[in-house]
Amino acid sequence: GGGEYAAWPAGGGLVSSLAHVADDAQVHPGALVMEGAEVGAGCVVGPNSVVGPGVSVGAGSVLHFGVHLSHCDVGERCTFHHGAAVGADGFGFDVDTSTGRVVKKPQELRVRIGDDVEVGANSCIDRGSWRDTVLGDECKLDNGCQVGHNAVLGRGCLLCGHVALGGSSTLGDYVVMGGKSAAKDHVTIASGVRVAAKSGVIQDVTERGDVGGYPAMPAREWRRREAAMRRLTKRKRATQRAPVAGESAPDE
Repeated sequence: GGGEYAAWPAGGGLVSSLAHVADDAQVHPGALVMEGAEVGAGCVVGPNSVVGPGVSVGAGSVLHFGVHLSHCDVGERCTFHHGAAVGADGFGFDVDTSTGRVVKKPQELRVRIGDDVEVGANSCIDRGSWRDTVLGDECKLDNGCQVGHNAVLGRGCLLCGHVALGGSSTLGDYVVMGGKSAAKDHVTIASGVRVAAKSGVIQDVTERGDVGGYPAMPAREWRRREAAMRRLTKRKRATQRAPVAGESAPDE
């Protein structure tokens, strides 16, 4: 079982007798630290947050209101803002052609988060299926980001608001993803790449630099295409407005 639960002296949250919580950690009202969990020195588990069975949280990490951690190992000095969820099942389904039923694929691995990582409010990081989902040291996620199962992020990656990483995608070190941009499943993005806002990466990006558009391409090419499209559109509109030979121009 989960052992017996008792109020933690520093904060009043509930801690399992089978958990290991540092003496100076804080567990606030409504929070729950479950069996087999480890919470390091100086950690703060905020109100209504949950540290699930077997989860480890490194020293100095802070969970704000309503954070849920399961099936994960968290490094030191990490910060999770309100409503962040780590370790939920990834999105993996198959259609059984013999029955027509939609069958869930097993999602049985973990999430590994490095040191000094910050996860924004309501962001979700799914547990792995064929490999652990990984966030390297000093990764920073804005609010509302989605990291799919088996994704691996290198050191210092920055994900702006509403970024979505498909399952099994791989980011090198110091990749920057602009707001609402996305990467397709199984895509690899090289270290030092910056992806413009609202862009879609649907194939590997092998060299550092800036990319943008859909499908994402080198930023210089994207800008040329956009400029050419604007010129064509402007020319077409001018042609449509020009009077046909022999006809009078429309009254002003």
